[in-house]
Parts: sequence; structure tokens; C-alpha cells
Amino acid sequence: MKKNAIILCLSSIFLITGCTSIGNTSTPAQQQWQEKNIQSNINALNQAPQYRGKVRVTSEITSAGHVLLLGQSVDEDNKQYIEGYVKNLPNVDTVYNQIRISKPLSFQQISHDIWLTTKVKSALLSDDRLDQYNIKVTTENREVFLIGNISEEAAQIAADVASRIEDVSKVIKAFNYVNTPTIQSKPAPSSNSNETNSALEKDKSISPKVEQLNNNSATPIIEEIDTPIDETDVFTTQ
Repeated sequence: MKKNAIILCLSSIFLITGCTSIGNTSTPAQQQWQEKNIQSNINALNQAPQYRGKVRVTSEITSAGHVLLLGQSVDEDNKQYIEGYVKNLPNVDTVYNQIRISKPLSFQQISHDIWLTTKVKSALLSDDRLDQYNIKVTTENREVFLIGNISEEAAQIAADVASRIEDVSKVIKAFNYVNTPTIQSKPAPSSNSNETNSALEKDKSISPKVEQLNNNSATPIIEEIDTPIDETDVFTTQ
């Protein structure tokens, strides 16, 4: 009951900040402000007394009104409380809950994730096939999330590039797919001629580190079939 009361109090504060829609009618400046407001509200949960030591939550906006939740929770109840709270924030339409059930990351783990993010970004920027795309990278406990507007072909290339970074355990595509001209640039160098630009092929010989998660133990990002992210967009590295 105490937890619900605190969440309700926080919600009242956030509702005051603005209730305009984050849809297509918003100007770019308004949308940017709304997105920052959403993320600030989510970040504030880390300081809520009932969550200290139990939850660490961050977020990314994958598109207008669509929020990707990342982090850790010691139990399923807190994970679901946070998801429900975020769904009720102003200007939020859809929440993709990728909070993992585990204790919050240590400072050392967070620092390692930052280092992995830097390495993935560098690898993506070095691939001329991805020059026309602005790909955002965020890492949580060695799981790399790729975000941005991109073609399906380029998304496969980006995921494959990220999956080859040492110590990355999983690559998850959180892209919005758009139509763009076919990529014709020279493929990135590879020691295996069978390694193409697709990280989603079921043939595991594409990369010794890539494995498609297509079994029941896999955790899909989004379950709805009409969303741009599904179970086929998740693969692990070995």
C-alpha cells in the first residue's frame, strides 16, 4: 500500500508537467522536450525509497510515444509496478519492458557496459555500409540494444557488426524499419567467405559468436506481431 501511495504521488507531479500528445501533431522541439520529460520521470524512480537497492531502471525512446525500459529488478513484482507506472505517464503509448530479474548492476559492471557501448559505436561508424544511418547504442549487462530508423538490410548488418565485439553477450534490435535504397558498398572484411551481412540467418556458420534465439527460453522484446521488434530480432553471442 505504501508503494502504491508513493507512485501515485509521483504521478501527480509528472502529470502537471504536460499532457499534450507526443504524436505527429507535436513539433520536433515539443517532441524532444516530451521525450526528455518521460526519461526524467523514469530516472526519478531510482531515487524512490521503495526501489532503492531493488531496482535500477533506465530508458530509451525508440519512436514517438514508444518507451524501451532497461535495467534490473530483484523481483517480478517491482518490474511490473514500474512498467504499469510508465504506461500511465503523459505522452507514453507503448512500453517495451526489457528489465531483467537480477540485482542492480555494480559500478564496475556499468563501467564495463559503457566501454562495450563505445566499442560497438566505433565498429558501426567504421562500416561504410551504415554511413547514412544514425544508430544509437546502449548496453545493459553486456546486452547491446540498437535503436534508430533504418532499413531491414542495414539493421541486419549493424546487428552482425555489434555481435562480433568481444564480450557482447546478446544483441537486440530495437529499430524502426524504413525503406531506403539497397546497400551496395563493399562488405566488411571477414575471414570466412560464408559470413554475409545478415546476423539473422539460421545457419550458425555466419559467425562463430552469433546464435539466433528461436527457442522457448528466448525472451522477445515485443510480443505483438504488428510491432517492429520481435523474437527474431534477438540473438546471443557465445
